[in-house]
Amino acid sequence: MKLSFVSPVYFEEEIIEDTYSELKKTFNKLKELDPRLTEVEYVFVNNHSSDRTCELIKKLHLIDPSVKLIRLSRNFGFETAYSCGIRNVTGDVVIMLDGDLQDPPHIAIDMYRKYLDGHQVVLGKRIKRRGRNFILKIMYKLFYKVMNKMSDSPIFEDVGEFKLVDKKIVELIRDFKETDKFIRGLVAWLGYDPVFVEYVREERKKGKTSFNFSRLFSVALDGITSFSTAPLRFFSYLGGTISAMSLFAAIYVIVKKLLDVDFPWGFPTLFVAILFFGGMNLIGIGVIGEYVGRIFREVKNRPEFLIEYMIGFDDKISEASDK
Repeated sequence: MKLSFVSPVYFEEEIIEDTYSELKKTFNKLKELDPRLTEVEYVFVNNHSSDRTCELIKKLHLIDPSVKLIRLSRNFGFETAYSCGIRNVTGDVVIMLDGDLQDPPHIAIDMYRKYLDGHQVVLGKRIKRRGRNFILKIMYKLFYKVMNKMSDSPIFEDVGEFKLVDKKIVELIRDFKETDKFIRGLVAWLGYDPVFVEYVREERKKGKTSFNFSRLFSVALDGITSFSTAPLRFFSYLGGTISAMSLFAAIYVIVKKLLDVDFPWGFPTLFVAILFFGGMNLIGIGVIGEYVGRIFREVKNRPEFLIEYMIGFDDKISEASDK
């Protein structure tokens, strides 16, 4: 059997060697757990960072040919980097984890035990996040609450991309044709009775994270628009409610007029009403625009990503550039 590690990397020159070392230690322990594991590949997908990350991975490849590198032609986002890695791995079992060691590789040992018990999908569930400020923790909680209220296919709370899946699940994910993939949502949508391994997400020890509030908001928006039409439905309900209110307001005005009751209309009330409904219209148009934008990206049929070069794949030409 062959095991594949998939890790997106972006400006990880300070920690990439430590990441490889930890992954190698994990594989050695997994071989003791399952003697069938005789091969491994460490697939690092670089999102076109301009530091020495790729150079260091190349040096690791010279020492250990099982280290493989895919460099994308530009930054396509970490979800797309995972998708690229999934398309190019060859293992019977695939472990996905971030390349900054915040997802501790040794947790994969517990995941593999679950796999040996017959589970095809094993997900890492964060019970604590070290190094995250209070506001970000609240935002994470809010994202999962909102996502699961809106989504047609709820995702698992506090579950990121750290997971173990077997080859069958990998092949199913490859079959999805959409350009904007939300991997954790797709895995939840597949079903297959996933099980969980709880762990503490570590604080980043080296380097600087590129994940900020803006990227968190972007991921949340991708998740919601990928698996739910609830925002569109909300504005349909809102429009119906406002229409009903306007009908009652019109009846009220007509009755007042017929009764010859003179009543003033205040400018501030009118001003606030115009701003409120104008704002709601713009928000509604923005929500529609998000969905139209996704449709626009899909119908252009552009590749999901482009690969600048690959190292360690035996001169294999990746089919990943073909949608």
